[in-house]
Amino acid sequence: MQQKIEFEPGDLWGYRARARDDLTCVKVLKIGTKRPARIKIRFLDDEYEGHEDWVPPSRLKVRWDDRARFFAAEQRWRAVEDASAEAVDTLEAKTCILVLEHLRALLYVDWRSADRFAVLRTKNLVSFEAETGLKHEDLLAYSAAYSEDDQIVAAWPALRVAAQALARVNAEKLLDLADQEERDRQREAIYGRHYHSRSGVQYIEPEICIEVDREYAPQWELLRTWCGAEIRARRDELAELRGEVARLSGLVEAAITELDEAGSRKAARRLEGELGVPLNLIRASRET
Repeated sequence: MQQKIEFEPGDLWGYRARARDDLTCVKVLKIGTKRPARIKIRFLDDEYEGHEDWVPPSRLKVRWDDRARFFAAEQRWRAVEDASAEAVDTLEAKTCILVLEHLRALLYVDWRSADRFAVLRTKNLVSFEAETGLKHEDLLAYSAAYSEDDQIVAAWPALRVAAQALARVNAEKLLDLADQEERDRQREAIYGRHYHSRSGVQYIEPEICIEVDREYAPQWELLRTWCGAEIRARRDELAELRGEVARLSGLVEAAITELDEAGSRKAARRLEGELGVPLNLIRASRET
């Protein structure tokens, strides 16, 4: 939980309106009482000629005496960000976000850092290690990685390794989602898609669904790969086995039906008993 910052009149703070602005020294004059929160400050550098203003508290970045620590932390972060810049918006980075989005990983991986910068920032190191099997010392071995407040901040390769580990651990769930996603895409490519919005039910044409599919389908395919060849092969074998069972059940059902129609009810019931599954259940399963 983020600690609440207390501002007091007379305190000196480093002020920055935008991320790329230089940090400038200001003095807190008064704490506002209205909403949204505002703080009255005076700029102390000569170039501002004593200018005063009401500003959001978020623009006061650090106590002026702590600015050296603040600058050091910014430099560490920028080094990790720079090391990850080439990965942003790549297929692998988008697949990482896909993995995180569909798992509880959001509870202990900072979403914004992963999505915007392709950077791994753990929020609960204990849970992260338990889920992925990765150790903090391994993550710190990556270039520019560092530890801060019981967290790990590491550049792009570490985010990919973490997402791949999460995909392997949660392979069954993710592959089920991938299968459902594929079925949905096939249906939408024919019938389009309806969705609810504030203005009512909206309809997306099949052509647009196909175009969107071209962007997202590669992410799902890469996700399948990350889940591991062994589990994918096992699922394929099970799918083939289910298909064969369904085929044989259909043949037996047809035989039982023919026996009933031919008046050989005793033989039909014996065959149904040997099958071990009531005929109505077989028919119901085929209809679902």
